[in-house]
Amino acid sequence: CCDPTLLGALVTLGYAASRTDATLRTAAMSPTPRQGRPAEILVDPVASVVVLPSGTHLDPGGVGKGLAADLVTSELLDLGASGALVEIGGDLRACGRPPLGEAWTIGVAGSSATNGATLRLCDGGVATSTSRLRRWTTAGGEQHHLLDPRTGLPTRTDTVSCTVVAGTAAMAEAFTKVAFVLGPEPAIDTFDRRGLAARIVTEDGASVTSQAWSHFDTSGAPQ
Repeated sequence: CCDPTLLGALVTLGYAASRTDATLRTAAMSPTPRQGRPAEILVDPVASVVVLPSGTHLDPGGVGKGLAADLVTSELLDLGASGALVEIGGDLRACGRPPLGEAWTIGVAGSSATNGATLRLCDGGVATSTSRLRRWTTAGGEQHHLLDPRTGLPTRTDTVSCTVVAGTAAMAEAFTKVAFVLGPEPAIDTFDRRGLAARIVTEDGASVTSQAWSHFDTSGAPQ
């Protein structure tokens, strides 16, 4: 569900203006960008070289944010920190000793006042993706930035947001996209098969969780 070659599709759909300065816009570097073919990207780990087919544009998207959070927490621990929590644009990594207690307490915002959550995490990553924040209107109607890699178009399932707990922030971020591409029920089946903790909020404000979610969610626990 993660394809790093979809930048051209996003720009074509109109997701091109800077969020801080609308006069700044991204433009595709080739008139017919290649996309949807990540298998054609060649990676040489020995030489640290990546070779892209002509016309391919890379955009790590949310996975890049998650990886950045993972790298920063690792560097902080290497520098002597006893614990670290780093959040970058909705992707979070916590590791080591928290300032209070035995686990990090993490608040997850919901789409309403009733479907937020509080998680307890000893070591791992948490990521939330939503189709509600990055939206714009074109001649074809309202669009959002989460694309189905099979079509290059915004996903059209009932999923509004998805939060995943995983071993790393990058992995958590990658799996949030499953809920938007497959829809709530198939995505929950996928999370259960992999033992991942996840919560999906749907268009009507309802939420559905995987079996492992209760291991981390303390929202209803007595204080």
